[in-house]
Amino acid sequence: MPELNFFADKNLIFEHSLHGLSRNQIDTLVPHDFKGKDFFVKFYLSNNGGYFSGGAY
Repeated sequence: MPELNFFADKNLIFEHSLHGLSRNQIDTLVPHDFKGKDFFVKFYLSNNGGYFSGGAY
């Protein structure tokens, strides 16, 4: 899956921290529906979770 452009600031440093999760694993960990869940799942599937090493500000 190609990287999705989630952030307007191209200088944000986003580092991958997980080995990857499947859709089923995400649904097991986050079983409830909420507004934006599709976006959240798409983000995790394309970025394997991750974190902002320098902060997201």
